Amino acid sequence: MSTLEERMTLFGEVFGMPEQAKEFIAQYETKREESSMKIWG
Repeated sequence: MSTLEERMTLFGEVFGMPEQAKEFIAQYETKREESSMKIWG
């Protein structure tokens, strides 16, 4: 199984939208970190 980042990068390449894929990954990481901080302090 691949990581979310690997899958989104692949989808970005397949659909000709690599920049949008990178932006999605960055937004996801930011939200994941914010959620982690809320849970674990």
